[in-house]
Amino acid sequence: MNLITNVSTFELAQQSVNFVILSPVDLPAGCSVKNISLKKESTSSRSSIRFEILSKGRVVRVKQFYYDWGIPTIYADTNLISPGNSFEINGIVGFIGVDYKGNQAACYARWFTNVELSVLEGKFIDDELISIIKSFKPLDPFFIEKWGEKSFTTTSYTARYGVPKWQEDEISRVRWYEKNFDINKRISSQNIYIPTFEYQEFSLDSIGFNQNKYGIETHFLYRSKVNYTDGIWFWLAPEEMIENLSYKEGENIGIRQSWLVKKEKLLLGNIEITMLLHKQNAQYYGWYAHWKIGNYIYQIFIRPSVNFNIDKFNGFIHTLHEVK
Repeated sequence: MNLITNVSTFELAQQSVNFVILSPVDLPAGCSVKNISLKKESTSSRSSIRFEILSKGRVVRVKQFYYDWGIPTIYADTNLISPGNSFEINGIVGFIGVDYKGNQAACYARWFTNVELSVLEGKFIDDELISIIKSFKPLDPFFIEKWGEKSFTTTSYTARYGVPKWQEDEISRVRWYEKNFDINKRISSQNIYIPTFEYQEFSLDSIGFNQNKYGIETHFLYRSKVNYTDGIWFWLAPEEMIENLSYKEGENIGIRQSWLVKKEKLLLGNIEITMLLHKQNAQYYGWYAHWKIGNYIYQIFIRPSVNFNIDKFNGFIHTLHEVK
């Protein structure tokens, strides 16, 4: 059964997806849109759209979808295979590099809409790809309110159906709740530390929770109230459930992404933790850290941002408090 169909307009496609479609409104001179195709959401399929942009014999394919089978709102380079060059459009960070098929590529996001560009024919300079991305606009502000500003719990395919993209993962093995879920009641007397629910411009969006034989797994997803795109993802789980943590330190750690990694010691109340702090090697960078308290591993992911610095990172970490 072919789930992908051709459609004549972006307006028709918007009716069958769970994200804000970003359509080219003011493309650079000489560019035109061709071959819009749609995959509708169903109980067995995530939705997406694809289209091509032609320019002087060159072709770039654009794919848009709701990325929720990894840690959403965080990764700004989902289609790249190596560290790329970061750029900024209207305060949101994207990346340009090479994709999984060896094509020149770029990645950008607004709200929960992931935008991946892949050059199929010819070559575009970076500024041309950025100009194409700048032309992408919502069809109507209504769809920002309907999809872009709604919670992960409400809109995510994985959260609604509990279905992973491939096999069970940290997103699909928990149940997702709105931010008013009483998490404190579920994890009291467990010697677990959690962050504040409001931090500067970041507000708690959704909570993922599951109790299993090893203990409690919990996710806290925060989103910027300024752009609903920048995000913080805080994840705690029993150490038996966490695999492949890296403890390497250095200035250029990683292949898929490049990090400056060092150990940091922090005092949380009367508890001293040793944190592996990762700062992304890019003009506009993200953050990642992990540490252990008791038999729980804690991880935090910060989406690449134009204004999330080490002071803001440390400020968020110091909101951690033990649930009594």
